[in-house]
Amino acid sequence: MGASWVRVLGLAVLAASTVFTLWARFSLGTMWSMAPMVKDDHQLRTRGPYAVTRHPIYTGVLGMLLGATLLSGLGQWIVLFPVGLILFEVKIRMEEHLMLATFPDEYPRYRRQVPQLVPGLWPPARHESVSDDGTGKTPAPPTPATKDPDPNRPRPSQDDDLDIRPL
Repeated sequence: MGASWVRVLGLAVLAASTVFTLWARFSLGTMWSMAPMVKDDHQLRTRGPYAVTRHPIYTGVLGMLLGATLLSGLGQWIVLFPVGLILFEVKIRMEEHLMLATFPDEYPRYRRQVPQLVPGLWPPARHESVSDDGTGKTPAPPTPATKDPDPNRPRPSQDDDLDIRPL
């Protein structure tokens, strides 16, 4: 009976993850699809669950896998979680490249502000400032004729489109 707390924890994780997944799916509305694609009038979602994590449906499904594994008492089902994580990471990389190509101005900033899958695991790097003109657009990088007010600010590199973080 000592493992009953694990099952209760699993049920709580499963329920919370299911609600989070449904919230994310309904927040996408008609923008949702099984395969990564850009639809007509595609909009970058950055509110609701998409303000918590860039891929909340995957976060929720992984949470459901973890919750179901804990609920069933671990055992052989624990292998599903890392397999799911690897499969989602492959799909996430495809989606991230598509979003960078579709939203070249907005998506890099969104990536720096919102974690990929797990909120709070890695603090987002908030080093980019937003303009004060009310447009919400990020100011253009300084040209050689303009002095950079923060020369130590991290700069985008060719690898900036790769989100390389430990799993």
